[in-house]
Amino acid sequence: MAGSTDHGVSWQHIGSSRAGCRRDGVPERPPHGPQDLAAFRGQHIPSDRKRGAVSNLSAWRPLSERDKPATEETLYEGVPPHLADSLSSWITRNLANETAALIAMRLRLDLREIQSTNFSNSDKLRMFAEDDTKLHLEVLDAAIFMLRGSDPASVEELEWALEAGGSAWRVARDGRSLERRVDETVRMAAETAATPGTNAATHLAAAWQAIYGRNPNPSRAYSESIKAVEAAAIPFVSPANSKATLGTVIRDLENQQTRWQLAVTVPGGTDPIARCSRCCGSCGKGKPTGTAVLDGP
Repeated sequence: MAGSTDHGVSWQHIGSSRAGCRRDGVPERPPHGPQDLAAFRGQHIPSDRKRGAVSNLSAWRPLSERDKPATEETLYEGVPPHLADSLSSWITRNLANETAALIAMRLRLDLREIQSTNFSNSDKLRMFAEDDTKLHLEVLDAAIFMLRGSDPASVEELEWALEAGGSAWRVARDGRSLERRVDETVRMAAETAATPGTNAATHLAAAWQAIYGRNPNPSRAYSESIKAVEAAAIPFVSPANSKATLGTVIRDLENQQTRWQLAVTVPGGTDPIARCSRCCGSCGKGKPTGTAVLDGP
């Protein structure tokens, strides 16, 4: 929301290069070559061995819990105490002063409130974040958006911390935002529901972000979901109708049931096409959603 004065913001209008220096004068981008990269990062980037350890740690159970029935771990909303230091350190290590200042402006934070020449802008932004759990996550969300894939190792490091700490938030697959952590099978089902690169996949990804992103937008999630179905179904079910909508698809499915067959089994003997039509009809009730860009057959 451009011009928003609160901390629940969209980052679609933020853009910045990471050019510049950190507070200690080290160049923002490391020199080329594996040796220079290792010297630049020091101990901040886990080794391959540590990466495997972090990945395996998510499946580890404390000794005191192993003789009890396995239960799903409760995820932590916000920034719990055991994660605060790690996430704060990530901010100061990975944000140049220029980038920290831009994020502060977007979040309407006055860094001059911390009157000390001993702190960089990234230090001050971290201090603001540590006083407000919601703001802490907003800063992280803005930071990885502004990295825009230029530093995947740092973004991956953030995801390791969030996963190991049991955060309810994770780095999105595209590495440009935070999103809610959901069951892996659910996420994979959503990712494989549409062919990558198609308009249906684009609408489905937008719907997912609107549901599970830092700033949920149910109306947009609903609209994009309908557009995803329209983009995928109209070229096959109603190809001759240039003005077809989801309602048209539902009607044509019901009128042409003998032409279609679902690959999934529907229990109870219910006609699968009729059930599919009713499901689509329930989703399609509501205000107009706009026009979907269709995928070709």
